[in-house]
Amino acid sequence: MEYLITDKAIEHCKQHFGDSEKSGSKFNTVVFPNLDIILLSIKSIEPKRIVEQSSGRFAHVYELHGYCGWSGVGKRADYNRIETEIRTGFVTEFAVVESLPQTRLLTVISEFKDGTYTLITVFPGDYAPPFPYDGMLPEEKERAVSFWKENILLKKIN
Repeated sequence: MEYLITDKAIEHCKQHFGDSEKSGSKFNTVVFPNLDIILLSIKSIEPKRIVEQSSGRFAHVYELHGYCGWSGVGKRADYNRIETEIRTGFVTEFAVVESLPQTRLLTVISEFKDGTYTLITVFPGDYAPPFPYDGMLPEEKERAVSFWKENILLKKIN
């Protein structure tokens, strides 16, 4: 599958590479040094799962043959040390961990319009709904609230 890349998407995706101090999933930059290599590697494979979101957005979850990085989401009940940070304009909570779990899953979030998928973000790991916000459809917001009550972003300590 092909995705149109915008400057906004490139900027947003930087938080999933090694230089970012933000919580959440991180790519193995030996395997995927940049966004172009990631998108080229999934161009000819079909998503394992597709999740339709509101506003024409889709999540495509791919399963790769090898590890693509580290997942940055875990079960909230498994962690005691919870902190906060600003992430994409929102205050978010994260659990501090010594290591992130490896993953072979890769999720692409895109918007489908006029026959084109425009990339919003891509990250290693399984699909996680967006953080709840006021513009969400009621059912989507309920799923997001429920998910983030049970789950939390992870951040590896350096």
